[in-house]
Amino acid sequence: MRFLLILICFYAFNVYANWQVEVALGIDGETWKIEHAKFEDGKEQSLNFGTYLLKMSIKRTKEEKVLSVNYVIEEKKGDKKTLVAKGEDLMEDRPKNDIFAKGEKDQPHTIISLKMKPI
Repeated sequence: MRFLLILICFYAFNVYANWQVEVALGIDGETWKIEHAKFEDGKEQSLNFGTYLLKMSIKRTKEEKVLSVNYVIEEKKGDKKTLVAKGEDLMEDRPKNDIFAKGEKDQPHTIISLKMKPI
């Protein structure tokens, strides 16, 4: 019985450290969307959007209801990868957020839309 109680406690804490997110990426008038991306607190996740690769991590901050998002967007051309945008953004823990990422030199600006879904 103790084992079951301990297992339930760990499961409950683990649920609060995860997010299921709908991620949309907009670059140069093109938009891609992934309906169900799962993020663990502080762990980097890689998502493919056509010829673009988004590496992103979401983690809680010490402030209540504030999340820190780190992201790197790269364009894949064969074996070569070109950095499009890179940064860190703080956002409120609310259902929908947009990140406006300034492109690197000679690269387009990007919009990353995050729609948080309950697990």
